[in-house]
Amino acid sequence: MKPETKFANSGGVSIAYQVVGDGPIDIVFVPGFMSHVELNWEHEFYSTVLNSYASYGRLIVLDKRGTGLSDRSMGLGIFEERMEDVRAVMDDAGIGRAALVGISEGGALCTLMAAIHPERVAAMVLIAAACPGATKISEGARERFLEFIRGGWNTGSVLDFFIQNAPDHESALSKLARFERYCCEALVAEQIMARNLDSDIREAVPLVTVPTLVLHNRHDPVVPLSHGEYYASHIPGATHAYFDDDWHGSWRASDYDKILAAARQFLTGTTAP
Repeated sequence: MKPETKFANSGGVSIAYQVVGDGPIDIVFVPGFMSHVELNWEHEFYSTVLNSYASYGRLIVLDKRGTGLSDRSMGLGIFEERMEDVRAVMDDAGIGRAALVGISEGGALCTLMAAIHPERVAAMVLIAAACPGATKISEGARERFLEFIRGGWNTGSVLDFFIQNAPDHESALSKLARFERYCCEALVAEQIMARNLDSDIREAVPLVTVPTLVLHNRHDPVVPLSHGEYYASHIPGATHAYFDDDWHGSWRASDYDKILAAARQFLTGTTAP
């Protein structure tokens, strides 16, 4: 049975979320660029990760505003608004304090949450997390990337850039094209990425006081290792593990083994089932 989809109110914006598992710790999973709480389970690059956390915790997973089953109204679309969406989901689910797990774009939202509302965050795990402001791209490169998203959306090619190691590339593109269509419209995808590229959260990073684990692949083709290094060196007391892999997201479930084991060890003290 698929988990029930629920909705939280965040300043008039409806945020979709699911609660899975009944473990002793609460884990809020904040996804990357795109997600769809009901379709996530059909794709290995999401289901592998979600099933792992749900196996030992009560997992709360959400769609950020503008994506998936959440309202397509973006408001200003700034990180602070989307961070409040995380807090609204926790309130609606009756969760006072939880471990936050942020992947890719979701890492910035978790970091803001931990910096601004530390009383709600027990620990934080950042996986392949982008740190907006840590590196700058030229105006030309920015416009080319946004044009790529605008023109490639609904074809699968955009998410294919973020997810590597498909066993059958043609089949993967077909699946990703459907996933893109269900996640949001091309204009919203472009708007979200533009906000990511134009934002800067560096001032919030050293304000994080909760236990933090930074996990990153050394040869990540999407988010450079320097972003993970920035988090690890600027969050007081943060620990880190870097892996000699070359993917950002992966279709191969086994690729996640080391990262998920490290996260489990950090959150529970053991890697044993």
